[in-house]
Amino acid sequence: LLDFLNKGQYAAQQADERVTATQLYNDGGPEVRSAAKIALAGSPDDVHQFVDAGRYMADRKDRLAANHVAQVERLIAEGREIAATARKNSALAAQAAAEAKGANQAAQDAKKDAEHSAEQAQGYAAEADAAADRAETSAKQAKASATTARAAADRANQSAVAAEESADDADFSAQYARASATSAAQASDDARQSALDAGKSSAEADGLAKAAWKDVVEKREAELAEERRLAAEARKKQREQEAKPKCYIPVNRDSLPPCAMAGQELVFPTIDPTMKEFAWEVLGLNDAKECIKNPTVGKCAVAAMSFLPVGKAKLLKKGAEGIEDIVEGSRAARAIKCATCFLAGTKVLMGDGSGRAIETLRTGDQVVATDPRTGATHVRTVENLIVTGLDTSFNDLAVRTSGGTAHLTATREHPFWSPSEGAWIKAGELRSGMTLRTADGSTAAVKGNRGYTQHARTYNLTVDGLHTYYVFAGSTPVLVHNDICGVRVSPVASDWATKGAHLHVGADEIHVFSHEGELGAKGIRLSTGMASDKSVQKVLDTLKNSPELRRDLIQKARAAQEHMNSHNWGNNKNRALELQFLIKALEKLG
Repeated sequence: LLDFLNKGQYAAQQADERVTATQLYNDGGPEVRSAAKIALAGSPDDVHQFVDAGRYMADRKDRLAANHVAQVERLIAEGREIAATARKNSALAAQAAAEAKGANQAAQDAKKDAEHSAEQAQGYAAEADAAADRAETSAKQAKASATTARAAADRANQSAVAAEESADDADFSAQYARASATSAAQASDDARQSALDAGKSSAEADGLAKAAWKDVVEKREAELAEERRLAAEARKKQREQEAKPKCYIPVNRDSLPPCAMAGQELVFPTIDPTMKEFAWEVLGLNDAKECIKNPTVGKCAVAAMSFLPVGKAKLLKKGAEGIEDIVEGSRAARAIKCATCFLAGTKVLMGDGSGRAIETLRTGDQVVATDPRTGATHVRTVENLIVTGLDTSFNDLAVRTSGGTAHLTATREHPFWSPSEGAWIKAGELRSGMTLRTADGSTAAVKGNRGYTQHARTYNLTVDGLHTYYVFAGSTPVLVHNDICGVRVSPVASDWATKGAHLHVGADEIHVFSHEGELGAKGIRLSTGMASDKSVQKVLDTLKNSPELRRDLIQKARAAQEHMNSHNWGNNKNRALELQFLIKALEKLG
């Protein structure tokens, strides 16, 4: 049953959806056939999105195309009718002229031409009416397809909300259950020990311990029901708030718009950072702004919403709105884009040397972590367990160990430390002969690598400090990197002239530079507050451990240099020189 829940149900669903997509390809119009062909050539998630909602949008396009063709045919038929009527009128005029001249034969010929043209005009009129009917039918079908597409999008949105509601409630219940079990076990142990200390028999002590356990569990169950109700109300209230229209306040408006008086959420558009920096500089306030107290309430609220402490409501992530956004993002928005995860049952090396299945780990657990460049190994804390239900691309690694060949499965993007390559290598790029670092500092060679597609629930850890941990290939633990999804380089834009090279960690922005030939970083002050020290350190650690992120930063830094040399982006020379030093520091890391 567990295997079916984790893997089997997805495989069966994929098979059904591929059959449906194939039938639509065989029976549909050009747009449906094209969309089905693209989906069938893509991932299982592409097929699901097509079957669930995309096919209705494609069918609507086919109906609209048919409506357009019918309208054109109607116009052509009406044009032919007009031409035939003109020929009829011309023939009637010729007939009248011939009769006036007494030319009976010519009059008869003209009459026949007029009758023939009249018949043609009637035929073309009938064709125009038929084309108009087809256009009307196609328009009705297109409208029906649009209604169906909207309904499909609504179902997708409802499914997304229901799935997130279930996940939140399950997470809430699991954490409360763990706390309840701990409390009950403690109460039971205390009751038993107190009974033994009072001189009672072991049987009496066991009875008191059971009673204490039962009492605590009953109380915690009552508390759980109330807390779950409060959490559900909080999530419902948030969804209702998100559904309300927003009131946008233009920066150049000197009075509030009418919507501001209606109790709607006020939204102030983001001011272009270059223009804002220019205004601060001209007004002479750049020095003064450093002294303004940093209000961090907003940022703290966002951070608080990311976790679910016992007894508190977990808020919902904002979903996409609109048919296209829902089709593209309703399911993927909750997935980790870089998808670096392991299947359930994959064992992780714990701080005490034991191995535990990754899905059983919780925040606060201790795991072994290593800095592969220095060899320093420490016990680090798990900060978060990440669960993903949309991964589809996996690699089955065959690893040569002291106990023989062992197998380990990871998502295609998950990075492994390879001593032979001296770098983090994605699972999908590992080749036979490459080595992996083991927990005792030795190496294990990759013997084979098989990529495959499967829809399965997967798990990953966020680890404090070193951002690494070990997973077992058989009985041999090998070093992997934890999630690096949270760090990304800012797109090249004019704000590089004011902020320099900068990266994003959630809502935080971090300026990176070269300090005495080494990497340096500091937080950038935004309207939401200053970036945290933790975000600054995460950027530095990720840059040092991720060649892919370094390459991306180098590429964008060079592009920014070119723009600074050809555009008026503020203090070009100083920033361009700063970027050059940064590029050298990044290249030194390899």
